[in-house]
Amino acid sequence: MFALNTFIDSFQNGKKYFVNSFVTDKSLSASINAFVDAQTAYTKQVFKTTNEVSETIATQVQKSLNTVK
Repeated sequence: MFALNTFIDSFQNGKKYFVNSFVTDKSLSASINAFVDAQTAYTKQVFKTTNEVSETIATQVQKSLNTVK
């Protein structure tokens, strides 16, 4: 999970760097960066939830397989 968050941060920081480099209007760049921050939080939450669901399913499947034996 840590590596995934690092990848997300790297990608989103690249977007912010692009905005800070090429958008000269400060209020517009602040708005875009706020949007990128919202994207970052959303994406991290999606991956966290997906990971939790996957772990829960894997645990339940393992329990089911152990009871079949």
